[in-house]
Amino acid sequence: MGQRKMSKNQRSERLGTENIATLLYQLSLPSTFAMLVNSLYNIVDTIFVGFISEGAIAALSIVFPIQNILGAVAIGTGVGASSYISRSLGASNREEARKTISQALFLFIVLSAIILPLTLLYLDPILIAFGATSAILPIAREYANIVILGSFTTFFNMIFNNIIRGEGNAKVPMNAMVIGAMGNIILDPIFIFEFHMGVRGAAIATILGNIFSNIYLIRFLKSDRMEIKMKKEYIRPNFRVMKEIYSVGITNILMNSANSVVVGFMNNQLAPFGDKAIAALGIMLKINTLVFMPCFGLNQGLLPIIGYNYGAEKKIRVSEAIWTGTKYATIFMIFGWILFTFFPEPLAYIFTRDQELVDLAADAFRYNAIAFPLIGSQIVLSGFFQGVGRALPALLSSLLRQLGFLIPAAYLLPRYFGVIGVWLAYPVSDIFSLILTYIFAIYIFRALNIPIHYKKFKKGSRGENQNKG
Repeated sequence: MGQRKMSKNQRSERLGTENIATLLYQLSLPSTFAMLVNSLYNIVDTIFVGFISEGAIAALSIVFPIQNILGAVAIGTGVGASSYISRSLGASNREEARKTISQALFLFIVLSAIILPLTLLYLDPILIAFGATSAILPIAREYANIVILGSFTTFFNMIFNNIIRGEGNAKVPMNAMVIGAMGNIILDPIFIFEFHMGVRGAAIATILGNIFSNIYLIRFLKSDRMEIKMKKEYIRPNFRVMKEIYSVGITNILMNSANSVVVGFMNNQLAPFGDKAIAALGIMLKINTLVFMPCFGLNQGLLPIIGYNYGAEKKIRVSEAIWTGTKYATIFMIFGWILFTFFPEPLAYIFTRDQELVDLAADAFRYNAIAFPLIGSQIVLSGFFQGVGRALPALLSSLLRQLGFLIPAAYLLPRYFGVIGVWLAYPVSDIFSLILTYIFAIYIFRALNIPIHYKKFKKGSRGENQNKG
């Protein structure tokens, strides 16, 4: 029976019964496609802004980590709620799932009312801290004022996309992200060039795209197709449920925030090499996001599978999901390595015709990709930690990668290798964090009695009695 005709209960229950590879395809492909489209419109933003000036690209590079921190709060809230909803459904506790989605709405309102005004109040110091030079600051301020003011649309989008995906529905989040991305891509040239609004036009197009996406999400949340419904009586502070949400969600918040801090640090490290070096980092990170999106989409599909089966104590299926995901993530990252290593100049020419900037960006692509074939498994294992509600290992491995390995490497290596040292810091930190993640993973497998080698257990159980690891 097709997914369209499935009952709402069947949609979540199939997470514990259907073939893992099939489930992963059904849940991850829409997420991956949506994220790729989402990355594409960020790239299109930069391409259009590139027609204004290299300084405009650098300005967007400065604002990018600030947007990421705001998005991290929303993604962390959504992923935490999604994980708890999946585990609640796996344990047949539907009322707890209803409390969780209601708390998510409450948190959206509170976060929007507190974080966005504070960010705007201290905008200039924040931009300078993230590497804005005197030449870049006015353009960055112009873009940031609008995009941050409208970030409540991003909050809603990221929170509820993850929640809907958590009940096993990947199609609706995909549609929502595609609607937002296509709206942004269509409106970008209109506002930037036709209305002569420059970087402000790019910011307005982004917000309007999010609004289109949110209208679609709200219609779905109010419809009978939504399995878990909000209840008015639950839309008030529930600190027990909040604790469950952020016990997992804090990992995403801190991981993504740490990444933004690192980008700000990198901008400052590159400032002595000129504004074009900062622009080169921005170009590399845009395409980098595109390369990583299939792995992140894979993780989005894995989270409900792992969460549901862990909640149902089907530990063999948890193990199978992890290693199936690792296989595909590694394949994706090998393709990324090929793209960055052998075609860096064509990638850079998408954004600029300035040869100095092209050369800087090409070096950034090549050196950044050195460890790509190794790190697909790290992404999946971090998702595994979150899916079983063990946020601390995911948090530690990510924070140590960003703050413990990457920042020291980016501080030391430029002293010996110049600007190339900044690019080399990425693979150095990737390798160290990969080793650490595997150490954590082996410990968690053993602590939760999840088999590392699932195939030999699967042969004996045939999926009928998977409660023993």
